[in-house]
Amino acid sequence: MSLVKTERFGATFLIQLNRPERMNALGLELRTQMAEAFCELRDDKDLEVGILTGSGRAFCAGEDMKESLDAGGPGFTGKAPVDPYMSGTLDKPVIAAVNGTAGGAGFSLAVATDLAIAVDSAKFVMAYSNAGLSPDGSSSYFLPRRIGDRRARELMLTNRVLSAGEALDWGVINQVVSADEFDNAVSKLAENLANGPTRAFGQVKALLN
Repeated sequence: MSLVKTERFGATFLIQLNRPERMNALGLELRTQMAEAFCELRDDKDLEVGILTGSGRAFCAGEDMKESLDAGGPGFTGKAPVDPYMSGTLDKPVIAAVNGTAGGAGFSLAVATDLAIAVDSAKFVMAYSNAGLSPDGSSSYFLPRRIGDRRARELMLTNRVLSAGEALDWGVINQVVSADEFDNAVSKLAENLANGPTRAFGQVKALLN
């Protein structure tokens, strides 16, 4: 079974983490397949915008700690061919469609994207220090730039859980919608971006980064 499903909708490219029985936890194979999907988005000139989402009840619960420990500890699961957090460095807009829990590295993935829409039942938590780890997955770069240093420190040091509404208020995400409206809201945003001046969008990203 593919751990990452991809699908094209015109100029939009959907990347869906597909390990629902593990809440889409990031093991080496999933990371590798996700990196390959982002490479496809990067290299295909017919694709203008990406959507990153999860299957089942979670967006991504973070690192697969069991796999990491079996392989020698967090960070020692091997090296994917391209950094799977590269959504922040692509010259095409990437939307996080946060369909459920975003924890640890899943939170990092969400904040590395350009725009984020969350279902109203979603939860956000850094969780790294609860496992005796420091934040990774680019969150130490992106999170303070999204919400400010003080709030980033609070999330990283206290592991406070944010509801979708709180995440919106804090600037972690751009929009909260009900489950019934979720797919349509994500599709509409992606379509608007795909029909826009995408080369200019790339320059905006480069300047901000």
